[in-house]
Amino acid sequence: MKDIGNFLKEKREAKGISLIEVEKDLKIRKKYLQALEDGNVDAIPGKTYIIGYLRNYSKYLGINEENINQIIKTYHDLEKKTGD
Repeated sequence: MKDIGNFLKEKREAKGISLIEVEKDLKIRKKYLQALEDGNVDAIPGKTYIIGYLRNYSKYLGINEENINQIIKTYHDLEKKTGD
């Protein structure tokens, strides 16, 4: 999950957007955005929220739909490996 988080963080930083701006625009709490970027999805309450946040954050950053679907698939694959 850390690789996905780093990818999202790099995209955000390349656009010069702060987490506070993302929080205001997406109405997702900063602590959850930070958790996504840190790969700490255990801090987010529920798999449905994790997937929704990943999808919305990725769209916000301008990531194309194919790559968003790959991000979600990678999350699911990691989840299966860890059994969480």
